[in-house]
Amino acid sequence: MKKIFFLSLILLISRISFSQADVKTIIQKYINAIGGETKLKEVKDLTMNMEGEVQGQSISLNMQKKLPNMFLTEINVLGMGTINKTVFDGTKGFVSAMGQEQVIEGENAKALKSQSEIFGEMLYFENIDNVIYLGEEDFEGKKCHKLSIKANGAEVIEYYETESGLKKKQTVQAETPMGTTKMDIIYNDYKAVNGILFPHTMKQDMGLVTFELKLTNILLNQNLSNDIFLIK
Repeated sequence: MKKIFFLSLILLISRISFSQADVKTIIQKYINAIGGETKLKEVKDLTMNMEGEVQGQSISLNMQKKLPNMFLTEINVLGMGTINKTVFDGTKGFVSAMGQEQVIEGENAKALKSQSEIFGEMLYFENIDNVIYLGEEDFEGKKCHKLSIKANGAEVIEYYETESGLKKKQTVQAETPMGTTKMDIIYNDYKAVNGILFPHTMKQDMGLVTFELKLTNILLNQNLSNDIFLIK
């Protein structure tokens, strides 16, 4: 009986070790696929503009990030103006949505800080125990590795193509006027910008609402002013 117990324990430990090694390989393959760690570390700020249509209305998403920990995101709808604005100045955040405004500080600001990373996947290595391998799954005809990433009390599920290494899909919990809902973000049409691959099409599926955003402009290392991220 003791031999069976210890054999089972050894097999379990081996399985865990193999899974975590597998996770590191998957993340590294993605980083290498989009440009490599050296190239990614050269990017100090990013400006991205995307456009699409939601239920017949034109929508645009404008995002700016500056390392080490600042970002601004605005969502605009034609005829309605800015419907959502999120700013993080490195310490505290500010969110304006549906006529409501809120300053976010302290522990509650940690989730916003994580969004300021330009290539957040590189940080997965720092807390690799929070990244769990869930096996393989087919998505849109592509075989993918499925990972669970836990941080700041939330879980994100990510899919990486086994062949190319590129990220195919991300499932997150999103806050909406109707409450918390699951949202799938699907990445396609990867193209190189300054030697780094970025998805130029992102489809967001929230169940009742599905829309697609196309990248119209992306700029790297523009020496963005810190004033862009001021919270007044």
